[in-house]
Amino acid sequence: MIRGVFAKSAIVCAALFVGLMAAPVLAKTKGNTTTEDRIVADAGKFCLEIVREEDKVGDELQADGWELDSPYGRTFYDEASASRIYEPGGAAYIWSFREEYPNHVITYCSFDMNDGEIDFDIAKIGENPALSGHVEWDEMGEYGSWQMPGEDHLTLVHAFQDAEGFRYQITRIVDLKK
Repeated sequence: MIRGVFAKSAIVCAALFVGLMAAPVLAKTKGNTTTEDRIVADAGKFCLEIVREEDKVGDELQADGWELDSPYGRTFYDEASASRIYEPGGAAYIWSFREEYPNHVITYCSFDMNDGEIDFDIAKIGENPALSGHVEWDEMGEYGSWQMPGEDHLTLVHAFQDAEGFRYQITRIVDLKK
């Protein structure tokens, strides 16, 4: 998988931002957390840990019922994926990569659900105070684009719900010269 994510060689970052990322999404709805809330919280938590290359994420995914695929790795490029079934909700997939350049490292994670069992409220994701950006709607679906300004490195978030399903993705660009 991404070097350091599952290989135990990653930089361990503070869990504060994970909490900030997940807390607003886990807000109770009439005393109950909805399936949508849990799935969005998982997408944010796991993808953020993956792009930060946190050591614990592989164990956490497995503990949460994810099946990890064999990682693909090269010196300059690493790729990984995992899947699980949410009951209710359907099949979910995580796919990630890490690319090394002379002065930058780019990590990316996408969380996809294409079964269409749940319609996700992208505007609700945008209410998270750890995100700065906007949500747009058109005849095809609902789309959100944000930045996480409190991060040490450029961290960008997209989420969308359309006819093909739901995707939540995080891209992180680390400037190695800083």
